[in-house]
Order: sequence, then C-alpha cells, then structure tokens
Amino acid sequence: MNKLNITKTKTIFFAVVISAFLVACSTKLSNTEMQKKITETKIQNYIVYSNGITVDKKTGMVWARCSIGQEWDSENSTCTGVAQEYTWKDTFKAVEKLNQQNYLGYNDWKLPHIEDLSRLKYCNTGFGDTKLIPTKRGKEKKVEVLCNVWGDDEKGTLSINERIFPNSKKAYWSSSSNVKDNSKAWLVTFYYGYDTYASKNLKYYIRPIRENN
Repeated sequence: MNKLNITKTKTIFFAVVISAFLVACSTKLSNTEMQKKITETKIQNYIVYSNGITVDKKTGMVWARCSIGQEWDSENSTCTGVAQEYTWKDTFKAVEKLNQQNYLGYNDWKLPHIEDLSRLKYCNTGFGDTKLIPTKRGKEKKVEVLCNVWGDDEKGTLSINERIFPNSKKAYWSSSSNVKDNSKAWLVTFYYGYDTYASKNLKYYIRPIRENN
C-alpha cells in the first residue's frame, strides 16, 4: 500500500471516529435534557412523575396516571380525552394494545390485581367499614372500605387522590376473578371507596399497572 492510500485510509478512519463521537455526545445530551424535563413530587405514599406515571413507594408498582382512552397532558398535569369502558374479557386486549404502542415508553403494562387496585382508595374523612379481599399469594386480607363521604367524578370528589390520578372515573376492573363465582371479577368503585365484584359482562374502566423493572 503506498503512502497516498495510507493517508486516505487514516483520514477516513478518523472521520468515522469523530462522527461516532459527535453522535454519542448528541444522544447523551438529548437523554440528559429529557431527564431534566421529568420532575417528581412526593404525594402520600407515591412518587408522582410529570411524564404520566406514578410509583407506589411501598410496593414499587408503577401506575399510569390516566385511564385507558385518556391521554397525559404534561403541560397541565392532567388527563384529557375520553376514558373507555370495557367488559372484563376485553380489558386484556386493551392492555395488550397499549403494550404494542409502547405506552408512556413501556411495553409491559397489565391489568392490576385487586390487592394493588385497592391501595388506590383514598378518603380524607376516613373509611367506615372493612372487607376481605384476595391477595396475590392466594390468601385474604382485610382492607378499609366505604368512605364516609361519597364522591362524584364530575366534581372530582371520588375516593382517590386526584392530584395523583386526575380525571378519574367511578369504577375500575382488576385482573382478579371471584374464586367462588368465575362469572364475576373484582373491581374497586371509587364512588364510595369500595372493593366488590361484578359480572364480567359489565363494562368498567382500566388503570394499567406494571412492575418497576
């Protein structure tokens, strides 16, 4: 190889290296800028992020702040659009579609277990009763139910903290079937903060959840 070819080869090599370096720096800067835009706030037992997700500090589970059908408005920190209702069977298809769309940057969303969904109940006037619900380990646990003041989703007074979950709806499906009657599944009605079960043919809303991997 003559000196001219060697010089050309070196020139091309250094040009490729410099180009790769500039792309890497640009990507790093872009990611850094993106991270700066995502802010976090601590509310109750949750870390609330400005990109539309929130993390339960006790369980580590990650929640979407909006119901399926709504869109996260980061500028106004709220959920816009129309939340969709589904039969229990169709909820799984709806969540699968979210994962295909890489919703909020993730593709491992799922329907919440009743034990997780129940934790979203919030009542600043206190609950008036308790109820047994199934756990993930196949046992039962006692949870507080029946907020002393019933809510109204139109007025934003449901038994859920709407600073964390804005524009919430009255009732949401869980993934948990009723072991005593497989035609029914567990849900939480935030109208008055109550864990119950209903026919799988009825339509309720979905709030997706995922593991904090």
